[in-house]
Amino acid sequence: MNDCLFFGYLGTIFLFKNGKAIEYLKDSNQNPSKIQIEENIQKVTVGFQNEAILTIEGNVFSKGKDINSNEFINISSLIEDTNDRII
Repeated sequence: MNDCLFFGYLGTIFLFKNGKAIEYLKDSNQNPSKIQIEENIQKVTVGFQNEAILTIEGNVFSKGKDINSNEFINISSLIEDTNDRII
């Protein structure tokens, strides 16, 4: 996947680099924090109300919901908080 920016659910921003998605979220103090999704991102699309729909290793996720099986999963297990800050 080419490097790109994607604006997702509730103002989250995904930066895709080398097939990886870096998701930027704002904490309660409105300080952006960086979260690295380690799995290979194959595709990203815009879903209902601009939510992020990610295809990860053939499985489609929309903010914790597996679209293929229509079951909710713990997507936090896919995410590692790096405690980095955007400058």
